[in-house]
Amino acid sequence: MFQFSLLLVLVAGFAMAQVRPVETLPIRRTVSGNTVRSSQDPEVKLTIEPAFRYVGADRFTLYDVADAEVHVFVEADAKKNVKRFYWVQFEEYLPNNQHKYDYADNPVIEAAGWKWHVAARLRPADEEVRPTSDTEHMLGVLKANGYKLQGMYAAIRLVHLTDASMRKELMIIYMERANTLDETAVRQHALRGMTVEH
Repeated sequence: MFQFSLLLVLVAGFAMAQVRPVETLPIRRTVSGNTVRSSQDPEVKLTIEPAFRYVGADRFTLYDVADAEVHVFVEADAKKNVKRFYWVQFEEYLPNNQHKYDYADNPVIEAAGWKWHVAARLRPADEEVRPTSDTEHMLGVLKANGYKLQGMYAAIRLVHLTDASMRKELMIIYMERANTLDETAVRQHALRGMTVEH
């Protein structure tokens, strides 16, 4: 559901001081080392390269319309300043609505046997986080483990719609410290650092 131009917004300086406590739900996927396994929606095994550390997960009801589960992997320095990270999100609309995901404006690539809707941008560190957003939940996972995001990041979002209903998605966001955006390079970095098996 994440709107790339609006919802991927982080607190000023990525200090994350404004992240709020929120109610969470039981995690559905399992994690072993750097591998997340999902038995449904979609059935997949996603492994992130060893340079990254798995730091945690959160599952929650997003805006009262969707079930979302996030998993976060980071590469950071000794002071826990994040250099790069993966944000993996499984999401589906709830039965209380008829919404569908629409990424018609995003180009499509094929990777690991699936089609992915792609969007990239360079994002500064002084944007504001939308309350109760998936961004806020992701930040909560980082903050709970002592990690800090600082400076400018090149970000790419990959979204796979898991079936014809267009009501379920697997979203992977990769971000790395950068002062300029080379979309081809950041996409290559994102794909090179993960293995998707299904």
